[in-house]
Amino acid sequence: MEQNCTRELGNTKTNVLKQLAELEDIRENRTLRPEEITSKTTLISEFEDIAKREEIAWRQRSRAVWQEQGDRSTNFFHRTANAHRRMNTVSKLKVRRKFD
Repeated sequence: MEQNCTRELGNTKTNVLKQLAELEDIRENRTLRPEEITSKTTLISEFEDIAKREEIAWRQRSRAVWQEQGDRSTNFFHRTANAHRRMNTVSKLKVRRKFD
């Protein structure tokens, strides 16, 4: 379901960008008519909305992956910290006393 939503956003984004490119081509050849300007403004607004929804979807996906897999550096950190702790542990202490 999540991939369908992302795919739908991608298809919609592609269509919006295609329509904006067509309007830009028209603008290069002549002045846009009022309805074309309105259409361009609507398309730009729609594109911004799609971009926000994509960003939200990616943020949610990254959270889900993090919850599922965890932070990979955490495992590395714990192994390194434990290795340092083992190396720095004093297991025996030998004391020599001299009496004069």
